[in-house]
This record gives sequence, C-alpha cells and structure tokens, in this order.
Amino acid sequence: MKTLDTTFICRYVNLRHGVDITKDLGRGFKGEEIARRYLKERLCAHSVFHVNGYFPYFDLVAVFPNGRIISYEVKSDFKCAKTGNIALEYEHDGYWTGILKSLSERYLVVLDDELLDMSRVDLFNFINNLDFKRIKGGDNNLSTFILVPHVELVSQEWVSRWYFGEKHEPEFKTPEYLHELVCREACDDS
Repeated sequence: MKTLDTTFICRYVNLRHGVDITKDLGRGFKGEEIARRYLKERLCAHSVFHVNGYFPYFDLVAVFPNGRIISYEVKSDFKCAKTGNIALEYEHDGYWTGILKSLSERYLVVLDDELLDMSRVDLFNFINNLDFKRIKGGDNNLSTFILVPHVELVSQEWVSRWYFGEKHEPEFKTPEYLHELVCREACDDS
C-alpha cells in the first residue's frame, strides 16, 4: 500500500503556519487504521484503500463482496471521553473542510474506544438543524469546530457504534460477540 509522505506535509505546515502537526497527523492515521479494521472485520469489506493525497474529498474507499463501493470520511477525536463532545471541523483558515467539503457517502468518527458510523447526509442534516456550540481551535486557532454532545449523537437511530480495544473485549459470549464471530468467518470464506 502506497502512503503519503508525512514528512513533506509536516514541513509545509510548519513553514506556512509555524506549527508542528506531526502528533495530530499521527492521530489521524491511527484513526484511519481503526476505521480500516472496522470495515474489514465488522462490515466484511473485501478491500479498503486509502485515497489521501489522490482525492481530497474523502479518506477511504471500501469494496464489498457484492461489488458495492463506498467512500468514507474518517475523523478522529481522542478528547471526547474528557469533554463529552465530538468536535467536527468545518472550516480552516478561511476554507471549507471536514463535513462541508467531504463528498463521502459515509462518515466514521473514531473516539477513544468506539467508532461511530453514519451517513454523511444524516450527520450534516443533524448538525445543520440544531444549534450546537461553535469554537475556534486547532493550530493557531485557524479552525472552526461544531461541538456535538456525544450522548445526543449516539442516541440517533442512524448512528451505528462499534467498540474496540481491550476494555471492550467481551468476557462472555454475548449475541453481539457471536454475530461478529460469524461475520469474521464469512469474511474469511469470501
């Protein structure tokens, strides 16, 4: 798999804005790897491709055994457990980003120990129809974020949740765990 040269990106941003984004870029890549695992293990995607650097309007493309191809935008927020909010960037340095720029079919939000999967259109309509707090942040406060309360977002019927990490490894064989085992076997058979 060909990957983007992160050294070049970090140098460019450092020269342009005087900030080091190495840590944030690493978190973003970690979130994309978790999303990739979710698509392969939970949704039985046949192949998952990173499109960073090739097409700026989404992050991943998944090909499923039935031939369907779905594009995904991946956002990581590893402060949600502390703040109770999911920060969705929509503007950076005067340009639309994130939810306003993405052309993906699906939106994946990677948190500390769970992943949220939803339609980009449903998410856009949800944040557009309600009045959520907006804040400036990021490097040199050049980004604008919408703060969506975690509890409100996960209560929506169109949001799927997937837990990962050691904390969520099931001790007992629950129906959800058995479903995941069956899905993994089906993935292995195809």
